[in-house]
Amino acid sequence: MKKVRLIAVGKLKESYFRDASAEYAKRIGRFADLTIVEVPESPTEDTKAEAAAIEKQCKGYVILFDVEGESLSSPEFSARLSRAYQTHDTVSLVIGSSRGVDDSIRAKADCRVSFGKATFPHMLFRVMALEQLYRAFSIEQGGKYHK
Repeated sequence: MKKVRLIAVGKLKESYFRDASAEYAKRIGRFADLTIVEVPESPTEDTKAEAAAIEKQCKGYVILFDVEGESLSSPEFSARLSRAYQTHDTVSLVIGSSRGVDDSIRAKADCRVSFGKATFPHMLFRVMALEQLYRAFSIEQGGKYHK
């Protein structure tokens, strides 16, 4: 079974974000073994400590969600994941903190993906990333969810 590691800075504090994340995690479970790793947010503006914790958790093909990354449609994101699984058994998806991520993580990433130029709260973005992951697997399997 495919393995996915979602590495996110910070914890989900609001129950509605936790509930939505849990729902998508359950759905993704039909397609892949999902592990969600929460790394501590740095109390200072320095993202280097976060970067060290993120880097420790990254396995396989690394996709960084980054506003400066490539903008992909849902089918394109699905195709990118499919190609990643041709050479890796694990894909790590990285969500930085509200301050972004250190350049060392950008350098480590195999791929940087943007959800557009808009800014989203990183807690909401986690739900969005999980939804897109579920959509990508659904597209790959020929499901109707994405239509």
